[in-house]
Amino acid sequence: MLSYGGISVFVAFFTVIAIAKELFEKMDIPWRLYGVGSLGVSALALTMAPGSPSVNNNIASNYLSTTAMAAPGLSLLAMIIAILLGHLYFSWELRNVRRDDEHFLPTGTEIAQVDLLSEAGASDNFKEMNIFLALAPSILLIILLNLVGLPVYIASFVAILAAYILFWNRLHAKVATAQRGAVQAITSACTVALVVGFGSVVASTSGYQVILDALAMIPDSLGYFQVIIAVNLAAGVTGSSSGGLSIALDSLSDRFLNVLNLNPEAVHRIACISSGGLDSLPCNGTVLNELAMAKLPPRVGYRPMFVLTVITPILTSCLIGLVATFIGGL
Repeated sequence: MLSYGGISVFVAFFTVIAIAKELFEKMDIPWRLYGVGSLGVSALALTMAPGSPSVNNNIASNYLSTTAMAAPGLSLLAMIIAILLGHLYFSWELRNVRRDDEHFLPTGTEIAQVDLLSEAGASDNFKEMNIFLALAPSILLIILLNLVGLPVYIASFVAILAAYILFWNRLHAKVATAQRGAVQAITSACTVALVVGFGSVVASTSGYQVILDALAMIPDSLGYFQVIIAVNLAAGVTGSSSGGLSIALDSLSDRFLNVLNLNPEAVHRIACISSGGLDSLPCNGTVLNELAMAKLPPRVGYRPMFVLTVITPILTSCLIGLVATFIGGL
């Protein structure tokens, strides 16, 4: 919900980790499974959910002249497939936990020694908030983006102002909070710009033509699989879902739309889902930072992330690509 409401993946992970620790410890679930949350944060909200204000949705909209609500039918179908695949994986992991008699410890030994609530600024005087009030800025963002039709940056700005007004008395460091938000926004914008520039350089090399020729070997009737392969390769090389998506669409969107005559909305959704595949390999900075924050070495904590943010999006995009091949965008 945080990610769908406009919160970046890294911030959503950081926000949820304290809650996850308390739940895992109370339910005595092995802490090595902390990465299961990546299905909702990284896969569903970032790339699959229709109407999401995610940067991936915005990038695809700019290149394909579509909206954040592109192909809602394919989006919902993708979410159902991903949830079912996730359920199968969760069930398998829990069977292993019961078989091996695993508990929160020992993989949770290091995180158990960290007071995450204090580090997050939690106060003993904390007062509960009405759930609808807490969600109001995110709901406002979704309405402004998808119903009113405002650009994502304007909708986000209005939602941020609404959050400041609603939560003014709860903010202990008002100026510092605004400064951190501004720095993170500038960093994100510069990162995308740098990656697009890198993609332009790559596209001018002779090796890139080899990739284009290889894509051309895929039958035009399976054009959506060209989208899946191109975006996954770009995301894997850059280690970034948004960066890979930008590179692939910047150089190939014309081919997808005007040569292969693919449905723009279907391309939008399949490209977004595909961008969340090979980007999450162990070299991904967000993955490494999140595991470090969770006090889990990659060899212990990466498996759930690999299954849910690499294998699941790739399988889902392939299934959605087959559906789109026969019925186009929904």
